[in-house]
Amino acid sequence: MFEQATYLYADPTKNKWAIIAKAYSEIRDSVGRVNIDLKEFLNIMCPDLGLVPADAYLEVFGWVTQENPIPTVPRRVIRTF
Repeated sequence: MFEQATYLYADPTKNKWAIIAKAYSEIRDSVGRVNIDLKEFLNIMCPDLGLVPADAYLEVFGWVTQENPIPTVPRRVIRTF
């Protein structure tokens, strides 16, 4: 089974994801889990930070998944940001 964490290691925007995770955790801890919806939070924050929508993620970064004994993230195109 291919692990999603494999993408994170090769993601050129992983620092932005770390910022979003930290912000969400701080807000959640402050207002309570029932008072903040993760999906709504991501729908607001991701476009503001220029993050790629989930449905376009693989294509935009030029990644393909392959069934291998060891999961890899080959890239068709290398983009610079």
